[in-house]
Amino acid sequence: MIRLPLPPLTLSLREVKMEQAKEISQAWQEALETYGEREEE
Repeated sequence: MIRLPLPPLTLSLREVKMEQAKEISQAWQEALETYGEREEE
């Protein structure tokens, strides 16, 4: 068994931040792709 010293609340907060970071990076990638497509036209 792996014991984590962090309480569940801290873990959930870290997971939420990671999910937000993923969403932000995905939004950036989509925006950059859209911008690149507009420039090609």
